[in-house]
Amino acid sequence: MLAWVSPLLAVEAEEAFAQAKVYYDKKDFTQAAPWLEKAAVQGHADAQSLLGSMYLIGRGVSRDTAQAIHWLKKAADQGHAEAQSLLGAIYLVEKDFAQAYHWLQKSAEQGLADAQYLLGAMYYEGKGVAQNTARAYHFFSLAGAQGHKAAIAARDKLSPPPLDGKYRLTVNAKPVKSRIRIMNIKPKYRPGIALKR
Repeated sequence: MLAWVSPLLAVEAEEAFAQAKVYYDKKDFTQAAPWLEKAAVQGHADAQSLLGSMYLIGRGVSRDTAQAIHWLKKAADQGHAEAQSLLGAIYLVEKDFAQAYHWLQKSAEQGLADAQYLLGAMYYEGKGVAQNTARAYHFFSLAGAQGHKAAIAARDKLSPPPLDGKYRLTVNAKPVKSRIRIMNIKPKYRPGIALKR
């Protein structure tokens, strides 16, 4: 008898979330909140994340960081990337760097640019992790590739990290130019360099 209850609850949660979205899209956040809560209580991850973000900024509900964390954590535990990123940002502000890193890493692995940017900032500033400009550059680049403007600006302030532990001078050189550069090496330093003729 219980086998049919779960699918019915899922349908009910989806319907409640759809109704909440109608109000939310009309910017009637006060009307959206109870529908979101109804869906969130039934385990709807999108509803939990949206409700958590509403509590975080006080949109349609009273601002309540504890409630925001409660709902965001429920969504984050289900793998919701945006909830994980928001939760990581909250912990970053609260200076709980271990929790911030945990949630931002999970979100960044799913490709969320905001999380990638914040991870880059943690590595750049050495907050909760060892300072590592190469890792910072990596995460800024990932977020920048998605058009994240702050990440692009942060990445552009850093030098690219060395490739394989060494700087390469001719990564994009054309064969003719590479040959010329090799020929400009003093003869005594050429042993071991094979030149095709």
